[in-house]
Amino acid sequence: MSLILDGTNGISNVQSTTDGSAATPAIRGTDANTGIFFPAADTIAFSEGGAEAMRIDSSGMVNVGTGGNGEIYIGRNTTIANAKLEVTGSANMLVTNNTDTGVGAINVLYIVRNNNNVGTIQCTNIATSFNTSSDYRLKENIAPMTGALTTVAALKPVTYKWKIDGSDGQGFIAHELAEVVPDCVSGEKDAMETYTDEDGNEQTRIKAQGIDTSFLVATLTAAIQELKAIVDAQAARIAALEAAP
Repeated sequence: MSLILDGTNGISNVQSTTDGSAATPAIRGTDANTGIFFPAADTIAFSEGGAEAMRIDSSGMVNVGTGGNGEIYIGRNTTIANAKLEVTGSANMLVTNNTDTGVGAINVLYIVRNNNNVGTIQCTNIATSFNTSSDYRLKENIAPMTGALTTVAALKPVTYKWKIDGSDGQGFIAHELAEVVPDCVSGEKDAMETYTDEDGNEQTRIKAQGIDTSFLVATLTAAIQELKAIVDAQAARIAALEAAP
């Protein structure tokens, strides 16, 4: 039998003689196909309209979706090592704030590590900005950048096609860029990682390097300034030669 709650009587020491299912949950209200059921050992699931909407499994992972294969995971760590929140499948993540009616920028996401705010995502009524900490009070030994033109000359921009879908791309190869501007690159060349797939089998895959080309902006700016200084000096020499009798 299942426990049916009609809102008229108090209950205590609740037990059910059936685990129930999404269609007929073990604990439910007057809506017969919406409630709580127990699909596996140490697992609690919630159904709405006869379909599973969420479950908490034996590892403590919260899985929001259907059939135990939802599209939002909290506490998941199988796809990306140590990830605590994953949105997968055809799901989209929405960050919204409809209560602030001002025109200035507001923070919609804070990024914190070791109790330090290291970045934010801000939005205005028309745009979004992605910010990393850059306050002068966080820095020391500040000095003008030198040799930027030489650094830029060593860069190796390329065009390519992505293996996954054959689409065209342009940019840099991560390990080549790391040799010139290490700050732009995360990860190690040729790194691999193991993970457990949804069937419980251990698999191996590449642990891809990543690039953040925003770290090139300072180098490119300094290179332009160095180039301008060269051009200005040459222009002055030409002007002097043309003015000579």
